[in-house]
Amino acid sequence: MEFISYVRIGVDEVVNQRLAKTVGVAALSIATMGLFIPQAAAHRADNLPAGLDCERLHCTNNTNTDYIVDYKIFCGDIRTGKVADVFDTNDLVTAHQNKTLYPGCHRGEPLHTDFQDARESHIPDHWPSGSAG
Repeated sequence: MEFISYVRIGVDEVVNQRLAKTVGVAALSIATMGLFIPQAAAHRADNLPAGLDCERLHCTNNTNTDYIVDYKIFCGDIRTGKVADVFDTNDLVTAHQNKTLYPGCHRGEPLHTDFQDARESHIPDHWPSGSAG
């Protein structure tokens, strides 16, 4: 009986060592993926002013300033991801607004965006009243 107990303890140790190695490799793989996936998957613009956050087809303006956001839109087939058209456009995102962008694709549907820049909008809050001159 002692021989069987000794063999069983030895087998358990080997199994535990293999399990520990497998778990260690899996944890390292997951940690490595976590470093790279957010950077590859995000379509976020880092070149926009602080407080203006645009990602995919949505912008959130947490500032007191209205911005005109310039971006490239890539249009095509959603099922295949094949780009059929690329064009430059812009949208007004007012102060404290959460806005979904609806660019007009001529061929296909919006696939993704490349946010280029944002500039302050100088559209007056109200138009002057009265007649000119």
